Amino acid sequence: MKLNFKGFTKDQLSAFAESATAGSGTRFFKVQDGTSKIRFFVSPNESNPSPFYPTYQHWITGTDGRKYSVLCTHRTPNIEEKPCPICSKVAEYYNSDNVEMVRVAKDTKPSLSFLQWGFVKGPKDTDWRPEPVIVAVPKTVMTMITEVCTMEDDYVDLYSYDVGHFLNISRKKDAGNNLRYVYTVLPATSKFDVTVDPWKDKVEATVSILDIMGYPTEEDQKKAVADIEASVTQFLTDGSAEEDDEDNMSSVREQLGSFSEALNS
Repeated sequence: MKLNFKGFTKDQLSAFAESATAGSGTRFFKVQDGTSKIRFFVSPNESNPSPFYPTYQHWITGTDGRKYSVLCTHRTPNIEEKPCPICSKVAEYYNSDNVEMVRVAKDTKPSLSFLQWGFVKGPKDTDWRPEPVIVAVPKTVMTMITEVCTMEDDYVDLYSYDVGHFLNISRKKDAGNNLRYVYTVLPATSKFDVTVDPWKDKVEATVSILDIMGYPTEEDQKKAVADIEASVTQFLTDGSAEEDDEDNMSSVREQLGSFSEALNS
């Protein structure tokens, strides 16, 4: 094969990015840099209607290098609670004297998201996406939404099917800290009626949020624990872990605080 490959054009790269994110991944949406328009709604098939559904997810790196999530059965409310072996492994690693184990504990501790169905128009979309998605927002944004929409003498209805409003949610990096984001929430003045075509049938076809998330089996949890252990073993085998580095360990622990604080951060 001759070395005459000329690379990819900007359009080819953009097309690949769009195709790579198509499929099952489009069922979920997280607020991105820029402004996203979101019309929240509660599924009519939800047995326990709520503005948002808090869920705790463990994000695990599999042996193939891809990340996947497992619902935390100990901390997620409104589900059958049972011990979470992933949390036990996270606690074990956090309290170890190995810096790599502490880092893995930080990466796999249960992260809290607030979920709800919605129609979205992302920062790069030219129009509203035709299919409903599950929107995941952090606690900061959830709090901002409830505060903005319940201000005294200025209540904004977000959830009524016929007269609910959509939200403009903006995200940008903090000028003083590139690892943090600044969010802005602004309700739209116009209503978004989802009882009419083309939205009505799609709203009626949605199911419970927790049914979509799925309750992990014992085998799912065992696999997640095995993948966590494998990731640490790989670092130790490659010599990437900085064993007995007290200064580095101190820095990591300072960032996380106590184990309880780490879980609730």
